[in-house]
Amino acid sequence: MFPATLELATLGGARALGLEDEVGSLVPGKQADLTVLSLAASPFLPWEDPVTAAVLGGSPERVVATLVSGKSRYERGGESWLELIGAAHSARGRLLSRVVPTS
Repeated sequence: MFPATLELATLGGARALGLEDEVGSLVPGKQADLTVLSLAASPFLPWEDPVTAAVLGGSPERVVATLVSGKSRYERGGESWLELIGAAHSARGRLLSRVVPTS
């Protein structure tokens, strides 16, 4: 139901930033940036459509793990959210510095 939404959030975002050759899809040679969600007790079913369940049922509380460039960066019960937020702000700044504004 929501494959277009998932594509916009992944490959679409990478295209908008001019990074589609590096990130945005799971193919050999690209960075593996992943978020693992738990959909246990999710109000959004059917389970047989995991894209819809992730798009509608995903939230920060459901994040079990994240991987950046294939390396584990967060596992539930690991680093504190404050440390992660600081790292995310830093990474966001680096990413935005790479974007060339269009007129």
